[in-house]
Amino acid sequence: MSLTIYPMYQSGGIGDMLRAAVSFYVFAKKNNIPFYFDFSSVPGMECCFIYEKNRYLNGPVVNLHFINGFVDAKDNSLNAIYNVILENKNTHYRITSNSIGFVAWREILDVLPEFRGLLKPSTVVSNRIAQLQEQYNLVDNSYISVHIRCGDFYTDSKFIYCKGDKRIKKLTNEYVLSILSQIDNLKSPLPIVIHADNDKFKKMMKEKIKENIKILENKIQHTSIRPDIARNNAGYIDTIAEFYILANSAKIVQFNYSGFSHWAAIMGDTPFLSLQPDCQVLYYINETS
Repeated sequence: MSLTIYPMYQSGGIGDMLRAAVSFYVFAKKNNIPFYFDFSSVPGMECCFIYEKNRYLNGPVVNLHFINGFVDAKDNSLNAIYNVILENKNTHYRITSNSIGFVAWREILDVLPEFRGLLKPSTVVSNRIAQLQEQYNLVDNSYISVHIRCGDFYTDSKFIYCKGDKRIKKLTNEYVLSILSQIDNLKSPLPIVIHADNDKFKKMMKEKIKENIKILENKIQHTSIRPDIARNNAGYIDTIAEFYILANSAKIVQFNYSGFSHWAAIMGDTPFLSLQPDCQVLYYINETS
């Protein structure tokens, strides 16, 4: 028996995929089941990570879907999919998933060191990371990353599915100035790198930033991008490269909740601060609380 996680390109982003994957990893670990990632089903992402292909055990292959909390659209219990797997010991399961898991975070913390080792950037992404580090003069663990997730409402609809996702009220100069004021309040001795998912917002920030602040001008796109757009899309590689640049920060400061930067902190074992008062940080204690 073995499990392979096939990430979904629809709905959820990389944070959603990792939340589900770590839940299945805890289950696999408890039951001594080999566990793999396989990104070949996601056009664009297949070139972004190192993963083992075709590591199937002898026996039939069964596809199971755990999408938005539903198991094959029949049962919303994660235990149901576990029971199906355990009842058929000679089967390899390919699990298509984009959904948050329900494993206790205490259990996740126990497996995180080894889980991190399962997801490594490909040569293409590693080269892009090196290019960005040279371009912006970034040294691992020597800068503070500030992440502002504007939301897919502000993104070209041809690139995303979640057009109703609006995480800031309006892109205004007043909002930009309020962000810069809060960044000043951090009083960071390290350079600050601003990450955002909207080009207009980054342009507005660039007109007002101080010398110790850099804006990573990547072509960010949501990792749930449609497959016909994703294939051979440099923006996909830029997005995953930025995920690792976040992970390699000395600290990540998040202005509004995003699984992208939250999971970058988790995978990089990076100190994490949320400035959103009602943010439920699942891994690192919110330093503002």
